[in-house]
Amino acid sequence: LCCTALTVGSASAQSYRVARAGAFEENGRVEVGIPTSPLAVDLTVEKEVVTVGPYARYAQKFLGVRGALSDKTLYSVKAARVALLDRDATTASEAVSYTYLGDAETFSRVPFDKRSLVDESLETAARNAANTLFAIRRHRMELITSEAGEHVFGAGLQAALAELDRQEQAYTELFLGKRVTTTSVERITVVPDAGKQKYILCRFSPDRGLLPGNDLTGDVVLLQLDKESDGSFTLTPASPKAARTATYRVAADVVCTVYCGTEELTRATLPLFEFGRDVELALPSKK
Repeated sequence: LCCTALTVGSASAQSYRVARAGAFEENGRVEVGIPTSPLAVDLTVEKEVVTVGPYARYAQKFLGVRGALSDKTLYSVKAARVALLDRDATTASEAVSYTYLGDAETFSRVPFDKRSLVDESLETAARNAANTLFAIRRHRMELITSEAGEHVFGAGLQAALAELDRQEQAYTELFLGKRVTTTSVERITVVPDAGKQKYILCRFSPDRGLLPGNDLTGDVVLLQLDKESDGSFTLTPASPKAARTATYRVAADVVCTVYCGTEELTRATLPLFEFGRDVELALPSKK
């Protein structure tokens, strides 16, 4: 009964651990079973774009904080996941989050013109922007403490506070710039080879993100496969006297580890047919 279930139950929970191997006849046709365990490696990459504000050089002087003084783009690998492609891997996705309002390229329409103003005039404009920012904060506190606009309440109060928040954000960005963070999931598919333990998935650079595997300017992102055992699934081989037999491949337990440079990103123990063993099983006699 066990042998019969393995033969016809390809959609069963055991199909990812045991599969028909070699040539066999199925519904009057000759089939060749080549058990494979393709892997999906998902890399979660964060991209941070920093755009300098027009008044960045005056942030310390007028606000008491330091703003970014140069535009930059930074990448980092935040997480990784390795799973069987056809069983445990979910669809790769992308998520975008913004740490400041708007995109990284535009700023609020607060009047300033670097091209027509000398440094002293630019400093004056920055001082005026800082004073406006402080005024916005004072007005918000007056609304919250009911010292101004005693008839502003409920939805009207919430709308007023939301508008003040928007204005404060706009003026703050003139000094601190914009910081936009984008998180995406990149998927790389690997079909293991029994004679190969290490696979270069891609390369990574903090300045350029994920790179092709042959770009030597980045750190290597590596998948390493180490066989742990022959697997926990036990089958009894057919006796020499069995009239009919069939070859099945039993997946081995393999430790799959993903590295970025020398840093280990993730590891998982998965059943892989490529490192497994073949077992000859007895089939029921034909009636």
